[in-house]
Amino acid sequence: MWLGYGLVGLWVLGASWILMKKRQVPFAFGLLGIGVGLGYLLVEVGTVLRSEEWLSAAAIAAIIAAPTWYVWLALILQKKRTVGLGSFS
Repeated sequence: MWLGYGLVGLWVLGASWILMKKRQVPFAFGLLGIGVGLGYLLVEVGTVLRSEEWLSAAAIAAIIAAPTWYVWLALILQKKRTVGLGSFS
């Protein structure tokens, strides 16, 4: 499970945090990404604890927040490419 959800959660957390700190993305996008990353990590916590409450919270993040974050990320990347701002570095 860690390779399926835990590492994805860490990646989303890290990417959101770094992009937010560098002011490359809107602040709300960074906060949403942090929530999505934590949601992915809740899947792992719920699995280890065998807790339906933790898994239900993670399901909300997976169904609503994660697709929103991925689509928003795609729009941000497309805008950066269209405007010609180059890389994120």
